[in-house]
Amino acid sequence: MAEERLLVSSEQIQRRVGEIAEEIAAKKAGKNFLMLGVLKGGVRFAVDLQAALYQLGLDVPIDFVKASSYGKGHESSRKPKIVVDTSENLSTRDILLVEDLVDGGWTLQKLLKVLKKRDPLSLTLIVFLAKVDQLHVKVQPDIVGFKLEGNPWIKGYGIDDAGFGRGGGDVVEVPQDEE
Repeated sequence: MAEERLLVSSEQIQRRVGEIAEEIAAKKAGKNFLMLGVLKGGVRFAVDLQAALYQLGLDVPIDFVKASSYGKGHESSRKPKIVVDTSENLSTRDILLVEDLVDGGWTLQKLLKVLKKRDPLSLTLIVFLAKVDQLHVKVQPDIVGFKLEGNPWIKGYGIDDAGFGRGGGDVVEVPQDEE
C-alpha cells in the first residue's frame, strides 16, 4: 500500500493561521465579530484562529454549526443538511464563518444561504483548505488558508478520513485503493 504524502506541515499551518488572524485584526474597526466554526472538521482551525486573534487583542466569541453531506463515506451526497444550528442573533454581528475544506461547494453554499437570510452585518467565509479544481457550485471564500490542486483524499488538522485521522497536526494525502 502506498504511503501517506505530506501536503501541509503543522509549522506551515500555524504560520498561516497567524497570518489570517492578522488580516482579520487589521479590519476589526467597529466590528462586532462572532466566529461560527463548522463542525466537525472546522473545530481545530476555528479554535486555533480564535486563539491567534486573542493574542492580537481581539477577543472573538465562538459558536458552532454543523452541516453534513458526506456521512461515513468518501462521496458527497450533494444534498447537505444543517444538523446543528446556532441560536445566536446574527443580525447584530459580523460573522466569521470558519470551515475546514471546500471541495464541491454544496455544503458551504447551503450554509451561506441559511446564514444570509438572518441578515448579519457582514459575513466573511474563511476556509482552511480549498480544492480549487473541484468546485461545482459558486462559492467564493474571502480568505483561504491553502489551495490544493487536483482531488487528493486528505486527513489531519481536524479533517477526517471516514471518521479517523482528525488529530494529526499535518495535512496528508491518504492513498486510495485502485479499483
